[in-house]
Amino acid sequence: MPKINIRVTLKNNNSDITKETTGFFHDDKINYIEEDNTKMVFDYRDKTLLRETNNLRMNFKFEENKETLLKMTYKELDADMEIPIKTNKIEINDKNIEIEYELKNENEKEFFIYRIEEIK
Repeated sequence: MPKINIRVTLKNNNSDITKETTGFFHDDKINYIEEDNTKMVFDYRDKTLLRETNNLRMNFKFEENKETLLKMTYKELDADMEIPIKTNKIEINDKNIEIEYELKNENEKEFFIYRIEEIK
C-alpha cells in the first residue's frame, strides 16, 4: 500500500479542524488513523466513509444532491441508529476530496465540509 501525506479538514457550524497525517492508498480507498486512534476509510468508488472507534462505527454514504442515511452502531449497547444526511456537493480530483453535506437531526440541520488533500 503506497503511503501518502494528507491534510484532513472537517468544518461544521461550530468548528474547523485541520490535521496532517499519513494515509495509505490502495484499491481506490484511503485509510488513515486520527490522533485519538479513530480509524477512517474513504472509498472513492462508492463514495462511502467509515469512521470507527472502540465504541462507535459510523457509515456514511454520499450521493450528490440526494438524501441517504448515516448508519451508526453503538458497539457497547449493540444498538443501531440512522440519521438522514443530504449531500450537497462531491468534488473528487485525483486523491483530493471535498464533500459538503448536512445532517438532519430532529428540527435542526448541521452543515459539514469534509476534505482530504494530498500533500506533495
